[in-house]
Amino acid sequence: VQVKIRQADFQTFTRQRSVQPPVCHTDQIYHVACELLGTWLEENPGTRIRLLGVGGSKLSPAGQPDLFRA
Repeated sequence: VQVKIRQADFQTFTRQRSVQPPVCHTDQIYHVACELLGTWLEENPGTRIRLLGVGGSKLSPAGQPDLFRA
């Protein structure tokens, strides 16, 4: 899960965290993103934010793999 933060002066910061075990529900991704943003805001109090983005990488389909597929 990755969070991108752009300040009013156009400085851009990213914070990311790998999630283990992998998650497939948006509420779990939201929780991790909020933690990342919260930590950044504690380090940068009073900062005006121009843009906030949340992303994911190394994604895989949800569900159980087929037992008989080679």
